[in-house]
Amino acid sequence: MREWWRANRIACVSVLIAACALGLGVFEGYQQRKHARLSVQPYLEMRFSAYPNVQVPGIGLYVYNGGLGPAWITDVTVYLDGSVVSFSRLVESLANEWIANVTETGREGMESQKDFRVSQSNLDEMEKCAILQGEFVLMFEIREEDWTSSRGEFLKEFFARTAVDLSYESVYGESFQLSQGAEQEGR
Repeated sequence: MREWWRANRIACVSVLIAACALGLGVFEGYQQRKHARLSVQPYLEMRFSAYPNVQVPGIGLYVYNGGLGPAWITDVTVYLDGSVVSFSRLVESLANEWIANVTETGREGMESQKDFRVSQSNLDEMEKCAILQGEFVLMFEIREEDWTSSRGEFLKEFFARTAVDLSYESVYGESFQLSQGAEQEGR
């Protein structure tokens, strides 16, 4: 045995060093893949603004990608008062309540139906679209020049009853879920 060790010790140490180098290479590859995934991971958040400010581009409901990579939207579900509704139904409900509120309360700054002007995105088109890093995507907005404090309060009350579930993927196909809004039963 001693003879064998003397004759082969350099070879044995070489094999041990090669095995350590192989293990280190595999570990570094694993860490590099993990880092690459994190370096392009999206992070979506829902932002609602009832008042003009510098954090969002207008008054309304937005999706913001604060992550490092693009997010591919795969599914959007909107809830109003605990029930699933289409986005057009949500806007219709908002318009009807806006008009009813003007009629009942006569709130300052909400004089007539013509004052209710909104721009909206189509959530059906939002599915399968990408939200880039640092990008705001409009879901619902009133124009800043149409803003009054009573309109801001009205929107705040309305969106307190609204919830959105948004599914999205990273460029690596990893799935993520954003659920934001009112806590609804059955959701």
